[in-house]
Amino acid sequence: MQVFCTVTAFLRDTPEQRSFPEQSKGFYAGIKFLPESLHIAEDGKEHVLTILSTVPITCSGDNDSCKITLQLSTEDLDSQLLEPPDIVLSACQVDLVSAPCSEGSCAAAVLTVTAVTDFTQDGNRISHIKAKPVGHRDVLWRTHTSKDVKVTVRDLPTGNCYSFTDPHIITFDGWRYDNYKIGTFLLCQSTSRAFEVHVRQWDCGGHHSATACNCGVAAREGSDVVRLDNCNGRFRDSRLQLNIQSTEATPQVKILTSYGGRKITVRGDLSIPIIVVVRNILFPSGAFVRADVSEWGMSLTVRTPSTDFNSTRGLCGLFDGIGHNDLNNVPEEDFIEEWRIPPGKSLFDKTPAPSEGKQQKNYCRCQKESTKSTPLVKMLNVFQTQSPGCRYDNVDYTFAIPHLDVTSEFVTNSGKEFASRDDGKPSPKFMYQRSLPKSIQKRGSPEERLKHYTRNASMKNNSLNFTKTTEELQRPKRQEDYFEYSALHPLHSPSQIEAESFAYFFPEDYSEGIRIKLPLGWPTPNGLTSAKAQEICHRILANSTIGSVCKALLGKMTDEAIDICMLDLQLKDDTAWVRALIALLENECERRVLRNRGKVFRVGSQPSATQEEIFAILRCPAFCNGNGQCTDLGCQCFEDHSSYDCSTAKSK
Repeated sequence: MQVFCTVTAFLRDTPEQRSFPEQSKGFYAGIKFLPESLHIAEDGKEHVLTILSTVPITCSGDNDSCKITLQLSTEDLDSQLLEPPDIVLSACQVDLVSAPCSEGSCAAAVLTVTAVTDFTQDGNRISHIKAKPVGHRDVLWRTHTSKDVKVTVRDLPTGNCYSFTDPHIITFDGWRYDNYKIGTFLLCQSTSRAFEVHVRQWDCGGHHSATACNCGVAAREGSDVVRLDNCNGRFRDSRLQLNIQSTEATPQVKILTSYGGRKITVRGDLSIPIIVVVRNILFPSGAFVRADVSEWGMSLTVRTPSTDFNSTRGLCGLFDGIGHNDLNNVPEEDFIEEWRIPPGKSLFDKTPAPSEGKQQKNYCRCQKESTKSTPLVKMLNVFQTQSPGCRYDNVDYTFAIPHLDVTSEFVTNSGKEFASRDDGKPSPKFMYQRSLPKSIQKRGSPEERLKHYTRNASMKNNSLNFTKTTEELQRPKRQEDYFEYSALHPLHSPSQIEAESFAYFFPEDYSEGIRIKLPLGWPTPNGLTSAKAQEICHRILANSTIGSVCKALLGKMTDEAIDICMLDLQLKDDTAWVRALIALLENECERRVLRNRGKVFRVGSQPSATQEEIFAILRCPAFCNGNGQCTDLGCQCFEDHSSYDCSTAKSK
């Protein structure tokens, strides 16, 4: 309440003649916030908010402590049905403890407020913070209403980067280019925090031109490093391994699996199954790396939060909202080489020193009870513990594709085993390592893998000298001795000092990076015409259930996927690669439906799928093929069918 004093002067002899009243400045008596309003952004920064009482807090009885407990709540009256809250607080309750009055404050408490990283394109939103005294006997405080704090939150973009099949890269800002080089590369790195993703690419058997595929990914955030790696072996005949390393007592990263851990697709028209394992590596910031793993390698999706806007580097581009500058205005070949990582220097081989970044704080939503109906998608916080209190509510971890948290399968040892070596190298055996299913198809001979390499190297003064062509070389054996070469050829192993920095020897790191590109055209050597390729790609991608239901959401991304599909058919001359791009449509549909929660989508004048249908198709691929029920957790197949989409009939 605002208190004023008004003074009027008069002479004692003539009290009826008075001066004009003079009013003092107002004095607010009660509880208030400082500052009274905030303008913040979805950039991860914390903002201090002070709550104080301008009047003394008295003790009304022997059993009463001299304090007032305030219940804090946040409210966004304009929030759409499916949107998460826009702000969170470091606590939902604070105590104002009586203290000597000084500079207008007789009791004070401090908390922090930050914007939620919500991965939603919701514009600038206004939220209010309210404080209400609870449990106090004094009727004056029980009925006291303080002034709300108005918090305006500026929306910032979040980004997805894709590296699919050959791989074709779509940057955070939507620019597409192709990377047919082999070796180890920096896919993306934040310049504002400890987050980076490294990728390894090997030759994956282009019939008529040099092609590459992702065979492994290593990601780091803070003190956690996760490696999902298929590169320590032979193409189509290596064992996929996932391991976690951390310098903390317990890693903060989460390993999630979707669609029951497997997606079964059909190879061309031959009905040969391709086993695909879908893994999500989710970090506390909301960043994730999703791997759609197949027999030839993996397609990757990297999501980065708004914290990294204008703060990225690597093959995924600058993430500044401008697509055409992602390659730094240099030729593609030069840009790709700029992000090549030297042998022994990547996350596959080294564990970085412990991060000196700030400790992540717990935040609470403190939302008022809502009468709104249940949202279409469950906003499950996979970082929430069973203990009372809040944890990491400053990030919205919502997924439209259902997932299972399998972190415990990889993190089972004691905390002491997380310690990394002093020199920053991985321990002799990786912590929390587990092998995933081995693919059944065999790889070609070592000579076939070296076919497109130009990497005959000799050691001179601990440096590599590339001199001869691949026809003069043989592939080193990948056994216990990774550096065993034929004595008939002059390719030598790295020095002993250099070799000790490797977790395993990855010979693609010694490629010159220059690969033979043959001109592509139609028809392909197998007789596939451009028209037939267009028809195949359109049928499998655009006419798929995900392509049809998400048509309005995907927009030009479907055309992009079809362009990539046709290029894959030119490069591989094999229709088995087409279905690998369905995952691209799934991931992009999920990103867009979460970004546009509560909005209506249309395809021209045609009616669009409802949000319920979009969420349903992401939960239950192909609507369970009519062989099961769609539930919140995915397809529940009838007794005679199985698989994540109920497409596999059980043998009788």
